[in-house]
Amino acid sequence: MSRTTQPIISSLATATFAVLLASSLAGQQFLNGSFENWGPSTSCSINQAPDSWVHYNGLNTPGVDEGNFVACLHTIPAGAHDGVTYVRSYAILNGGEGVQQVVSGFVPGMSYTLRYHYAGSNKYGGTADGFWRVTRDAVAIDNTPTYSSLQTSWTQREVTFTATATSHAIGFRGFREPSAGGSASLGLDNVSITQLADASPYGSPCSVGSVLGLASNAPALGSTWTLQGSGIEAVSSLAVFWFGDSALLSPLDLSGFGAAGCFAHTNGNIGAFSAPASGGSSSYSVAVPTVPVLIGSQLFVQMSAASTATIVGFTTSNGLAGTIGG
Repeated sequence: MSRTTQPIISSLATATFAVLLASSLAGQQFLNGSFENWGPSTSCSINQAPDSWVHYNGLNTPGVDEGNFVACLHTIPAGAHDGVTYVRSYAILNGGEGVQQVVSGFVPGMSYTLRYHYAGSNKYGGTADGFWRVTRDAVAIDNTPTYSSLQTSWTQREVTFTATATSHAIGFRGFREPSAGGSASLGLDNVSITQLADASPYGSPCSVGSVLGLASNAPALGSTWTLQGSGIEAVSSLAVFWFGDSALLSPLDLSGFGAAGCFAHTNGNIGAFSAPASGGSSSYSVAVPTVPVLIGSQLFVQMSAASTATIVGFTTSNGLAGTIGG
């Protein structure tokens, strides 16, 4: 099988990512995810939600405390995970203090990874063991392991979920371990959401000639995205990969172009790029730059190759939707 690998400065990479950067919109991300923006910077604020967040409290709990290491000196944890401020929860049996934020920009059906960091806290009283519960639209999707309120180091936790709407309310609430007495004192910091990379076929190849197939790995930041074409007839010495920034809602019938039984599945506005074909297959690769704003952007690709099955002399594959992940 032949392969061409395009460097980041290739015409495809330049055209593709210029289009995506120009059209990308920030989405599926927390505002103030490190909790640095929180009331007056010189005050030891308590029971006030961080900027861009709201309280998400259990019964009879007043609200989270600002673990600001400049204004509120204490020794556990050893420091904030990011910056100088973290969220401290007074955690009790049936759910203590917490925070919540409505996050927008999700694509229903796509998967996302939520990352957050937890530790203990001695900013105020409470030495029992406890855990953080994460909810999506008030439904639990993750619990940390039970841990000590005296844990000085930060631990990263990840949970993956599939979006069911364009916006979700993501909440964090501290709980005391059921068999313990009193309360727990828990720290939370540096929360983020990353969309997972994905590559999904859509549409159908031509109903005539050899069946052209198009598949790929999932395009992630800093990786090589490799498209694999199959079913190419022996008469074709190359394949053409058509890149666009949107899929055609209704496939374009190519009968009028002399390719009866074939359809176009992408607008192809980024460009067409060829690669050698051999043994019925062809491959085309492109480097994905490490540019976080590209996360969640989509590219739509289709392959064509020479064929004796149509008047115009080519057939087309299914479409492929590539979603850039972190």
